[in-house]
Amino acid sequence: MAGKYNGVQSKICQINELARFVPCTAHSLNLIGFHAANVTHSMVTFFGVVQQIFVYFSGSTSRWERLNTVTKVTLKLHSNKLKLPSDFPETHKCKKNRTSSKLAEDEECMLTSKEEFERECNMVFDSIISQIQLRFEKLNNVISDFSFLIGKNLQLWSTEYLKKCSVNLALKYSKDLDAAELCSEIECFKFQAASLISDLCEQSPLEILNLIHIYTLNDAYPNIEIALRIFLTLPVSVASCERSFNKLKIIKNYLRSSIGQDRLSNMAIISIESETANHLNYDDILEEFASIKSRKINF
Repeated sequence: MAGKYNGVQSKICQINELARFVPCTAHSLNLIGFHAANVTHSMVTFFGVVQQIFVYFSGSTSRWERLNTVTKVTLKLHSNKLKLPSDFPETHKCKKNRTSSKLAEDEECMLTSKEEFERECNMVFDSIISQIQLRFEKLNNVISDFSFLIGKNLQLWSTEYLKKCSVNLALKYSKDLDAAELCSEIECFKFQAASLISDLCEQSPLEILNLIHIYTLNDAYPNIEIALRIFLTLPVSVASCERSFNKLKIIKNYLRSSIGQDRLSNMAIISIESETANHLNYDDILEEFASIKSRKINF
């Protein structure tokens, strides 16, 4: 998905160069841990064993309670309080032929087992830091183009700098925005928004867009409205899309294996929109259903 050259984002960018790849904020931490746990084969084995231990104890409430009663410490202090053995068995040192045809010890095998484990742990930490920096840069690149539309920047930045940011954004989205009109709009909107809202510094782009619609300023600032809509429609998470799949796993279990597609879709909608469904009046729904299915003729 995230492949720069052969991933889905590269295929989409070939069709539309304005498409932006935004790392999902809801899954960033999981993906960072996944990449960090796969830096070396030994780390894959290490974290795999840790996961199996967690799955074993968390699969039973009795085993989990027994674990808590035995350890009686938090996860952070396990290594110090449980007195776990810190012995690292020495591995067999291999030799290899150098280009000079002389035998010499492999430099990696000169490390002790403890030093080798520390080196691999440092590789995990480096992977975590690099993945966090990569995702931060991706999000920063997205917000840098639209940062002048944030209430705080709109009030504190100078008019000339706002015009410069407007031109850069209009050149990137030339089919949607007009550079000259956006510059003139942002110059007027800076002062009008400050007069309409006392706490402009605390306003988000969504609240500014709502302000434009409340005061019917769409015709006065059409380019600003389009820019705000583009900014607000950039996805920051795909968790809401994946909730439907999680609901399907709950609804279609082994007791409902023969459920039809229409009924499954309807039940999924009711489950996803549970907040709205909880406020429905079931008596009215039952009366309407009974009136439709009723075969009695009222004289």
